[in-house]
Amino acid sequence: EELLNVATTATQEHMLEQQINEVEQFWKERKIAAENYKGKKDSFILVEIEDLTTDLDEFLSTMSNILANRYVKNLRSKAEKVQGDLLLFADIIDKWVECQKKWMYLENIFQGPDIRKKLPNEDSLFQSCDKSIKGLFNRFNVQPFAFRAIKIPNIVNILNTCLENLDTVEHNLKQYLDVKRRDFPRFYFISDDELIEILSNAANIDAIQKHLRKCFEGINRLDIPDPKVKVIAGLVSGEGENVQLNKQSMRAQGEVELWLNSL
Repeated sequence: EELLNVATTATQEHMLEQQINEVEQFWKERKIAAENYKGKKDSFILVEIEDLTTDLDEFLSTMSNILANRYVKNLRSKAEKVQGDLLLFADIIDKWVECQKKWMYLENIFQGPDIRKKLPNEDSLFQSCDKSIKGLFNRFNVQPFAFRAIKIPNIVNILNTCLENLDTVEHNLKQYLDVKRRDFPRFYFISDDELIEILSNAANIDAIQKHLRKCFEGINRLDIPDPKVKVIAGLVSGEGENVQLNKQSMRAQGEVELWLNSL
């Protein structure tokens, strides 16, 4: 009976060790899908995240079952190491994806020179995050395997810092938009993205014109005979009715909320 118990234990331990090795090998060879972002050579984003998350959940469940097995005693240290690597990788991916979402949103905003000039501190913070995120991808993209990510020096700290800074940029951007809405309350009628488009294109009358109907009932566009001079000659309704203005000095230039307040 004692020999039978020893044989059974050895067999079960061998099977568990095979399972642990298979899990470890799978994630050493598991490629993380990425694609070029907006055709830029130095910009990449993670893709197929749902498939990756499904695999992680499945293998973490497998490791939990292995660690709950009564024959794992002699293999516990190795099993816990593999489980720890999986949990660390899952944490890295969660932070990376969250960082990526915020970066993609803000990257569209801070491309505009107007916003960058008006929010220089936030632009500096964003550019720092932009450099860090691209740097991580450049290191990871050479060999884009799951367990290689956990070996990138300080990756968790880098992602945590980026998340904190991107949150700060988003918060300050929101406050900036609130100030603009207080200066021109009709901006409350449009979304944050629409307001950002207006503020990012303060010199582009066409970019502002398309949002006018939401800010002013009955006004479809402005009558500006000479785009270079930007004198507002009249207000045009959706039906084409043009109400001429007597204020020949009214110009569509400067801070958007100020000249819109004059209409």
